[in-house]
Order: sequence, then structure tokens, then C-alpha cells
Amino acid sequence: MYSTSTTLNKRNYVVAIDFGSSGCAVAYADILSGDTDPILIELQYNFPKAPTVVVLDNNEKKGQRVTEFGLDAINSLKRNPSNEIFEKFKMLLSLEVDDVKQMVIGSKGTKISLQRVIGETLSYIVNFTLKTLDERSDKTVRKSDILWVITVPAIWTWKAKETMRQAMVQYCGLSNDQIIEALEPECAAITCWLQGKTNVNKGNVMVIDIGGGTVDISVHNYEGKCNASQLKLKTQYQAQGGPYGGNNIDNMILKVVTDVLGVTSLKKDETYYQLCESIESEKKRFSVKFNKQSNDNILISMKEYKHLGYDIGRLVNNYNVTAPIIVKLDKANNLCIPYSEVYKMFLSILEPIVKLVHEMLYNLGKKNINVDTIYLAGGMAESTVVHDYIKKEIQKYYENTIVLTASKPQLAIIKGAIYYGLNQGLIQTRVSSYTYGISIDAPYDQRVHSMDRVRKNYAGHLYVPRCFLPIVLVEEVVGLNHEFKISAPPTSENQKDIQFDILQTKSRNPIYADEYGVTKLATVTIDLLDSLQVAVEDKIIEVKLMFGASEIWITAKSGEKEHNVRVSFETN
Repeated sequence: MYSTSTTLNKRNYVVAIDFGSSGCAVAYADILSGDTDPILIELQYNFPKAPTVVVLDNNEKKGQRVTEFGLDAINSLKRNPSNEIFEKFKMLLSLEVDDVKQMVIGSKGTKISLQRVIGETLSYIVNFTLKTLDERSDKTVRKSDILWVITVPAIWTWKAKETMRQAMVQYCGLSNDQIIEALEPECAAITCWLQGKTNVNKGNVMVIDIGGGTVDISVHNYEGKCNASQLKLKTQYQAQGGPYGGNNIDNMILKVVTDVLGVTSLKKDETYYQLCESIESEKKRFSVKFNKQSNDNILISMKEYKHLGYDIGRLVNNYNVTAPIIVKLDKANNLCIPYSEVYKMFLSILEPIVKLVHEMLYNLGKKNINVDTIYLAGGMAESTVVHDYIKKEIQKYYENTIVLTASKPQLAIIKGAIYYGLNQGLIQTRVSSYTYGISIDAPYDQRVHSMDRVRKNYAGHLYVPRCFLPIVLVEEVVGLNHEFKISAPPTSENQKDIQFDILQTKSRNPIYADEYGVTKLATVTIDLLDSLQVAVEDKIIEVKLMFGASEIWITAKSGEKEHNVRVSFETN
């Protein structure tokens, strides 16, 4: 049976890519040297994380290749205003959207498939990493020398995770056995534990990973000594989260600016990206300096828009007549937005995060599971506003729960991804977020099935097609590499193959594969030609399923022949 733990045999390096909505980071571990501590590769000089922003060259012969990445992409507009920027595209794969055939719209309106933009961006990162490792090694480093770890949110759908993997395969020239996905909150949990609990060898810890696009929340029980080789994590609760990342605050500030200017949107040119840089800078300043007694403002530079002919002073006065907040314009042509109003913007993401946390803590309490420590990770965790609010709201009801921020929280995921790549056995169990099963033709049961669905098989026995056979129930604990076994007979005497769908639902007791709330993940076909000579009553198909972090492996046995299939989710 295939193991979901990809082997490190014949690998010289583990490379992890934290592909974020706002920023990307890369790190590696040199296995041959014996030094397995994560080493960062700066995609942008002096920046541990580079903005997830690219310029694509639409060359008919070469295809759409990344010509500029990160800050270089934004700065390229100064020398080449015709460049088209693609950014914040990872959010299109968020939990709210399950259509992976989407198009990314560039700054000038060009539409390119989401998988292509992701794939070309990953290709740039992979090639940059190879070049860097080559320069640091005394011999040529090949892609096949590396185990590649790509991080994905735990709350993503299977199809969204598969899109990332297929982008690595199709655009980076990697094979499936060279790639593993690591769940972002699990990576952050590994790093937080290794950083913070050096004197404790067990306990329950919640990790709240707050990035630019999404929030991922997970709960783990830690066992073993506090080092990457002996640590064991058991997930205590299904991953929760939502689209509550820091980009929402940027968008709300940007909305104030566009409303002041009296436009619905701004042209995405050099001036626009200077504005975005000003917003991000002021958001960070607010994050560390805010207090409720302060009368300070964030200052958004409007100089460039004044140069473009906007009468900023008059527009501010017009805006203040009907706007829900009062803004000012200072002598330096900065738009002044009160700290009190920016704080409300922060609350718009913090309140739903805290609500989720309270729900999780309440449900864990009903199972007699108490969370000792809450760690904050991700880029937004650097904000004292975020830390202080979450700590205050949690300790109102759970006063003994410690709330801490990870050291260098924006790098918690990338470091944990390296440790996970080196030892996938770190994660002992996960908790299923869905009921998973397969579609089968089930023997008719009058207590369960509706008569209008009943059919007869070759032997005249009554059966019901397309029933849901549960394999893993929602909230069930699933062990690492645990096999789930089922068996089924064919429905016709000369059946040449058996086909079934992999299904998921939030229901704990589904009956039919086509009932409300059931989603088909993939279709699997198993060839039965080898067993045509076997008596039909002996032609039993044994199926084993194994659930990994972001993939399902199936072994089907018909007679003496065994078929191993990696389920490829429908992304095209």
C-alpha cells in the first residue's frame, strides 16, 4: 500500500515554499550536511518575504513567463508603464470559491487562467531557488535532488489544494513524488512549539494563523521532547477559518480614498501602487502605536493624485458632508483618517476570528479538552493591536489560557514546513472536516431506501445504485497512513471495470450520492479485465483508501492483481 509520507531517499535538500496571498517565502534544509535547521532564501534582497506580485511577458513563442517578481514588479512600472501587474490571485482559491477554472484579471484587464498565473509564479520561485542552491553548492543541484514542500491553507477544498500541486507539476517540471503539501496551521504549530515550550513535553495548543488573505485555526496535542525529530502532533479539532486576513483592512482604507476622490476604482498604475505602499506602511505604524486614548491619524499621501489634477481639498469637504467618518487633509497633502476609525476596520476581521475561537474552545470543552496556550502566527500577528484584542477577548472567559505571538510570526509557516518535510511523521493524526465516502450499488434495504430507486442485478437481487458508503465521518480522528477497507461485488456478470465516485458532505449520515450537500471530488475507475474468468460470485473488489494532508491514495484488489491510484481531483 502506498504511504502518504513521501520518502527522502535520494534527496539532498528539502525546500519549502510558503505561497501566500500577500507574500512568498522560501527556505531549505541541507540533508547531506546534517544541518537540518531551516535556511531562508531571500526572493527579494533584504526581505524574508517578497510580495506575491508578478509581471507576465505574453510572448507567443515563450508563453506567459514571469519577467518581474515582488517589489521589482511594482518598481518596473517606473521604467515601463505598459507592464501589467498580477497580484492577490491566491485568494481566488479560498474556501468561498470552488471553481478552479477561474481567470485572473491583470492591472490592465488581461485575463489569464488562475492555474497558469500560479504555475508561472511557482516556476519563477523554483528556478530562483535552484540557482541559489547551485551558487551555494560545490556541485550542480537538480530539481530531482530536492523534496519540494508547498504550503496550503487547511481550510481549502481538495480541488484548491490539487490546483497548487498540478501547477508545480505542469509549470515547474516536477513529478508528484517530488512534491508534498503541508497544511499551514500545522507548520505554524510545529514552529510555535519548538520556539516556545522548551520545558514542557505535552499539552494542547491552538494556533491562529492570520495572513493577508485567510485565517486558519487549528488545535493540537503535543507529545514527545521539544525537538523536530521526537515531537508528535495530534490534531484535536477540525481546522476552522475564513477570509479574515489583513488585506481586508487595506481594501477598506482604499475604499475611503476612492470615495474621497469620487471614483469607483483607480487606474492600477505607478501612482496606485505608491498609494498601496503608503496604506500598508501606515497600517503597520498603526498596528504598533495605537491606543484608545490616542487622537492620532493614519496619513495617506495624496500628493500624486493632486499632481494628476484632483482638487483634493474640495473633494475632502464634499466627502465629509455625507460620509460616515470625518477625514482631513493636512498641509503636506496627506489624507488623515482617525485611528478610531482604523481600529473599527481591524475589528471587522478580529471579531469573526474571536467568534470562531470561542466556538472551538466551547466545543472542545464539551469533550473535556482544555487549550493551555494560544499562539498567533502569520503576518498580521506582528500587530500589537491584533495580539492585545485577541488576548483580552479570550481571557474574559478563559483566564488561564496563555496568548502568545510566535517569534517572527510571518516566518512560522516556512520554518515549520521544513521540519515537516524532514519528518512527515510529526503529524500523527488529523480530524476530518467532512464525511468522506464512495458511491456504490447497495443491496436494497426497505428501512433505508426509497422504492423508486430500486433496480435488479444479473442474479435478480434488488439493489439501489449510487448510494453513499461513508468511510470517514466528519469530526472523526484519522491516523497517519491509516487504511480504510471496503469490499463490493460487481453488479453484472461480464463487468469489465468498476467505477465509483469519491464523495464528501458535512452530514454524518448520508444515504445517496446525489442528495443535497454531497459533492463529488473525483471519479476512480478500476480495470477488471484480469478477472473476467473468475466466477462472478468470487469476483469481490477490495478497496483501501488512505487520506493524506491533501491527497487520497486508493488500492483496489481484484483477484490477485492490485491497482494503486492517486486520486487526481478535477481541476480542468
